[in-house]
Amino acid sequence: MATYIAQLIGPEGIRQTLEFEAANDSAAAQAANDGLDPLNGLWASVQRKPDPQQDLAFEYPDMR
Repeated sequence: MATYIAQLIGPEGIRQTLEFEAANDSAAAQAANDGLDPLNGLWASVQRKPDPQQDLAFEYPDMR
């Protein structure tokens, strides 16, 4: 499972930011948009939370 960050967005801007886990990108998008009505101006932006371990690998490559 991966960690995702979802932002609930309305006409006035970002209303709420949530962090949750999902099995894959499709499941995350479906979970974040469940129950939202885009006709009322609500939608969700979903992105995968960056993995801090991956950032360390780029910052400190193996020195051989």
